[in-house]
Amino acid sequence: MSPPQLLDLFLRPRRFFSEGRAAGGRAPLVAAALVYGLGASVARIEHQAALRLVLKDRGIVPRHRAPFINAIAGDWQQFWGHAAITAIVAAVVFWTLGTWWFRLRARWSGAADADPRAAREIYLWSGLVVALPAIVLGLAQTAAFPTFRAAWAEASLWTIVLIVFPFWSAFTSYAGVRAVFPVRRGRAIVWFLVLPWLLYAASFTALGASLLHMELKSSPAKTVRLSGTST
Repeated sequence: MSPPQLLDLFLRPRRFFSEGRAAGGRAPLVAAALVYGLGASVARIEHQAALRLVLKDRGIVPRHRAPFINAIAGDWQQFWGHAAITAIVAAVVFWTLGTWWFRLRARWSGAADADPRAAREIYLWSGLVVALPAIVLGLAQTAAFPTFRAAWAEASLWTIVLIVFPFWSAFTSYAGVRAVFPVRRGRAIVWFLVLPWLLYAASFTALGASLLHMELKSSPAKTVRLSGTST
């Protein structure tokens, strides 16, 4: 994919899909699935490891231990190795179940004869909107910090900006479906915008509420220890 095509994918998705720029052989789609899987793996690792590191810094020990989190938090090779392995599994899931679910939503939106290959193309290319920023952030952290733990200790605004891209990816999917399939606009808005956005919003809200609950739960214990040392 050329830089102009990549720019269209992120900023002008309807143009990207309507001009047939998603077309090509099987190899580009396989590559897109692997990149999508790698980006999803990096994002998942960052979320899991970051959550545990935040809790650990606040003196909260999760009930379920995850030895591999401590390993990848201190070694970039293990971080990327784990991401690469899980990326293959994720790519297979995206290629099969992800495409099936995407095509089913297109049919529910009015495209009764939605072509499976076209559905896969829209789904996988749209996934790059989420995957590429996560991979770029991971590579930037790898270049700038000795470990993931050190990178998260200096977490910047960019880690928060990443939250935007799942929502933007949903919009890209919507634009692609509208450009390629004869869907009904109202139904497509529901299945490709409203419901995905609600799901993402609920997920991020639940994560924030969990962190807040754990922080408030740990506050009394910290208060007791401080009062005990002062007496």
